[in-house]
Amino acid sequence: MPHLAQGFAVFSGEKMPIVGFDGALSNDTFREQLIANAQAAVDVLVEKGVTDKNRIAIAGNSFGFQYEERSLWKGQQAYASMSPFFMRKKLMNLC
Repeated sequence: MPHLAQGFAVFSGEKMPIVGFDGALSNDTFREQLIANAQAAVDVLVEKGVTDKNRIAIAGNSFGFQYEERSLWKGQQAYASMSPFFMRKKLMNLC
């Protein structure tokens, strides 16, 4: 774990539930819920003095699509909001 050696907090094995509510499927608000969950986790780690907000990295696992029951055509917005293909420009700007 090279990040630990560099003084970063490593958050591993976390559980971030993504749920459907008010008639929406869980993937309809997938990104919003994932971001809110990650922010809440970071806030707790900072509050407890485990890390500071400028020395933490968050990496992900495979989420979302495996639970999507709709076809691409019926759930276009959900697929578009979760797909890394639509985030290419943002990711390239980070490099």
